[in-house]
Amino acid sequence: MRSLPCVLTLLLAACAGTPSGPPEMVAEGILADLDAGRPQAAAERFRAAAADADVRQRIYPMLYGDARRRYESGDYASAGLCLEFLAEHYPDAAAVREALVYALFLERSRLPAADPELVERIGRALTAVHERSVDPPAWLDLVAAQNALDQARPEQARVALARFHAGWDGHPAGLQTYIEDLDRYLASH
Repeated sequence: MRSLPCVLTLLLAACAGTPSGPPEMVAEGILADLDAGRPQAAAERFRAAAADADVRQRIYPMLYGDARRRYESGDYASAGLCLEFLAEHYPDAAAVREALVYALFLERSRLPAADPELVERIGRALTAVHERSVDPPAWLDLVAAQNALDQARPEQARVALARFHAGWDGHPAGLQTYIEDLDRYLASH
């Protein structure tokens, strides 16, 4: 007969290797941790659950769907936090990386002036897309131009905007005013 400490050790080891509930609950917990400003707790919760490949795969669409709902409701900051988490834990997910850049860009568009932390986050997100994409979309160069301006690097902004102009097909047409403003600003600086 095994001793009680040995049995307890085996039970604790078994519990440590199982996820803390069904994927839906794990995803909810991750989102709650992120919303509460506890990214480490969210990462630990994810690591515990993601040991099971099936759970890891099932969590992804739940988190991505929530990020999309946040984005569609105009909560770009919260969507960005969720997408950053996804980009860190699912580094091969190209849609996440591009969605992250766009959400951060839209968050930046709401600010009257550049926020240094946000500018840095956008820069990291752009770098991640360019490092892992064979043919990144042209609109990323528009974000890169704005990001360079926010860093007081007008020459880098000019280069990025020229790349954007070379690859942009004119759609969506709603960007035209913004692009003209960038062109005018760079022509005067």
